[in-house]
Amino acid sequence: MAKYLKVTGQLNRFFKRVNELTQRELNACSTFYQVEMISRKKSAEYIWNHMANARLFTREQDYWNDLMGQIPANGLLFEFGVYKGRSINYLAEQLNKKGDRRRIYGFDSFLGMPNKPRIQGADKNRYDLKGIMPVVLPNVNLVKGRVEDTFFTFMENLKLKDKSIAYIHFDFNQYEVTKYILEYVLPLLKKGTIIDFDELLGYVDWHENEFKAMMETIGTTCEFEHVAFCEPVGSASSEIKSAIKIKRLYTTHR
Repeated sequence: MAKYLKVTGQLNRFFKRVNELTQRELNACSTFYQVEMISRKKSAEYIWNHMANARLFTREQDYWNDLMGQIPANGLLFEFGVYKGRSINYLAEQLNKKGDRRRIYGFDSFLGMPNKPRIQGADKNRYDLKGIMPVVLPNVNLVKGRVEDTFFTFMENLKLKDKSIAYIHFDFNQYEVTKYILEYVLPLLKKGTIIDFDELLGYVDWHENEFKAMMETIGTTCEFEHVAFCEPVGSASSEIKSAIKIKRLYTTHR
């Protein structure tokens, strides 16, 4: 009986491996697979050309810890696209550990994506929490609603003399709203501002999403450098995170 089970186990492993190799060969013949490989190659080339002062990470926590160590000591902290609050709570926890008493403001409708997502395979309703906001740490303030309807009013009502921005985390997964926010905050950026993009590279059509919004705004008004890239090990998705640091503004906005 033991010998039979051993042989059966070996056969199962053999056929599983054959199936994996067969699927790999079938994928290699797929046009969509080739498109995905081209997208990955273009992403790798971009990283190769912009990694002079950047660190590479395979764990999100290490990536965020590194960014929290680089943000300016003064300035506002934002996250656009909160969803269930995993990243904003982690960032808020790191601020507490540093003794940084600033608050981090998160913006989300909690109703999912307003438009068809550009990211391949993304489901418009995937991020729909039916308007229910997640539980967050005390140093997090959530602003509920479409950011196009809430952000301007929020900034107008913010009673601060210095409204410059130290850190932004973008996780909207869409070009239009990312560009809208970037255009608005351009006058509030300064030397040292960290802008963190959750899905900058790696997937099919990446150059038409956050990357495009970044290049059409930051790319034409600022000198910047990439300070970190993150491709989480074990992730089911192919998106690559990246953060940039503002080095100089070409135009004086303020």
